[in-house]
Amino acid sequence: MKGYIQERLNFICELQGIYVLLVNPAYTSQICHHCGSFGKRAGKTFTCPACGTMDADINAAHNIQDRLTDPKIRLTTSYEKVKLILEKRQPAKPAV
Repeated sequence: MKGYIQERLNFICELQGIYVLLVNPAYTSQICHHCGSFGKRAGKTFTCPACGTMDADINAAHNIQDRLTDPKIRLTTSYEKVKLILEKRQPAKPAV
């Protein structure tokens, strides 16, 4: 049954003239869409150490939309490499 839902979605969208664009989902629910910091998802809540709490699904949706035009993260990029790319983008930590 692997891929069944994707096949059905593609089929129904094609009938309706809708294009399906796939993106690499790695870490889309663990990164803040505002500042790029790694945060924590707990159920419906995402908590960013810099920006605070927000709706986890909305945060992930923004990240998925942004991922579509990300020149460094492609559908075939491994999750390990995605993590390295995202870590390099982390905001600078304030000096103590």
